[in-house]
Amino acid sequence: MSSAALPLDVEQIKAEGNALYGRRKHVEAIKKYDVAIGRVGDNAVLYANRAACYLALKKFQNARDDASKATEHDPNYAKAWGRLGASWEGLGDKEKAKDAYRSAIRCIDAVTPLTEANRNLKDQYTIGLTSLNREGRSFVVRGGATLEFPHQLAKQMPAQPSTSSAWLILAAGGDFENAREFINSVRMVRVPQGTQMTGKFDGLCSLSNALMMDERCFKLDDPSFIRKYNDYLVMEMHNAGAWQDTKDPQELINLANARLARDGWDKVRPALSVTLRGWLLRAFFGQLIGVELSEIVETFERTIRALELGRQTWASVPKTDRGIIFEDTFIRGVKAMHMNAYMKMLPLGKSSKFTAGGLVRVADAIIADIDNNPPSPELMQMEPAFVSAFFTYPKADAYAMKGFIYNSNLRPKNDRLSTKDARKAAELYLQSANLYPEDDEKHPSLFFLLLFIGYPLITHTSTVMLLTALEFLSMAQRPAGEMLEVMERIRISYPKMRRIWRNSQAAMMNAHARLEKIMDAETRLRDAVKAGSIKLEQSIRMEVM
Repeated sequence: MSSAALPLDVEQIKAEGNALYGRRKHVEAIKKYDVAIGRVGDNAVLYANRAACYLALKKFQNARDDASKATEHDPNYAKAWGRLGASWEGLGDKEKAKDAYRSAIRCIDAVTPLTEANRNLKDQYTIGLTSLNREGRSFVVRGGATLEFPHQLAKQMPAQPSTSSAWLILAAGGDFENAREFINSVRMVRVPQGTQMTGKFDGLCSLSNALMMDERCFKLDDPSFIRKYNDYLVMEMHNAGAWQDTKDPQELINLANARLARDGWDKVRPALSVTLRGWLLRAFFGQLIGVELSEIVETFERTIRALELGRQTWASVPKTDRGIIFEDTFIRGVKAMHMNAYMKMLPLGKSSKFTAGGLVRVADAIIADIDNNPPSPELMQMEPAFVSAFFTYPKADAYAMKGFIYNSNLRPKNDRLSTKDARKAAELYLQSANLYPEDDEKHPSLFFLLLFIGYPLITHTSTVMLLTALEFLSMAQRPAGEMLEVMERIRISYPKMRRIWRNSQAAMMNAHARLEKIMDAETRLRDAVKAGSIKLEQSIRMEVM
């Protein structure tokens, strides 16, 4: 018998074991599964369930033996392979763990359609596999010395103007470090009912805030981070009473209203916050574990729909009751992350749902929202990081997206831009660059959309933004004087941004080295102008890369 139906008496014993497992009474649950296996010794589910109990107790050898038997009885049982992977991982055999996780994923992929339960399982096993693949790898170490991250460099700097990118990355990095402290606090403790996870709460709040402020704050220098996050998510969702089984925005609002009638906002507010922040983080982490981009974009869109429904449903409820997740700035932060993910879909061309026109509408909506709801002068002075994260940068990103679309969508078949098209693309990129602080590295180039596997960041660098604009100007044969103006902006910006961003993801992938080539090209062009071989008003096309 594999995972087929059990006799009624054995099914009852299994149900009792499952109930004990759900209450974290793992030792008692094992005893129930022992009895059931004694009566039906070839059932994969029973062995896999007992393996889950042994895993909870960190008895990895017992878990491995049971999970292995489960895969023998049913080679197509994904949970058995997943628990075998976790067992091998606990025993320190990474290669066997990876093989088992791959088998689990293959079993899930072989069954169609993909159910929500199987999608969650696949995410779990993919996280395990991805985390194991990252073990021992770090791009932040050179010659044995750990590099300082941008937020650490910003912290060392003297006081900066309120427009500096130092404020933003310092705030985002601080929230991320707080989130890591929360996530690392999870521990398994013994209680009278068995074992349970415990730790500090509100880590999802800090992590989602950090990523909305600036995704560049995220780093995976701890190879076990994703596994720890997964455990933390389970703990915080359980503590907050989050809705784990629904993915429909209207259903979520209905469930919240039903609980609100019984328990009030003190119970509903944290449940909504954790649920929706969990959706947001699922979309973000999906980019790291290889989830289809279309699914990631749809998860962002589902989160936005739920937030907007909640804002509409509880429009008259004070922020202190319903929480900050329904505020304009929070929703705008989610929309900005959605826009970045949407843009990554377009070069793939896999879905007619995600179009250039659709991205333009998303970008235009963000620009209009900010124009209609600008930050107050007092907020700009008192909260520079907040203003950058939820006003300045989303608008700059939106202009950059439009520049990207204008270039790619209107490019003729001969792969060359017309002068008119090139001027429009350059104009949009320069609008974006002028919104970013001079000491930020952000840019919209398609070449940097997928900088590093597991780190799919949008890096709209002010200096590289100008570089991109310069490339379009060059293709359109613009006057040398115009190009020199852009080159000068790059030269002025470069040393300022390097003080903060010299060890960023983009820098590690040699993106900053391109800027040095531009500065060399500027020197040569100025020399040519000085020598009289090129006139400032002369239209030229330069190969600068």
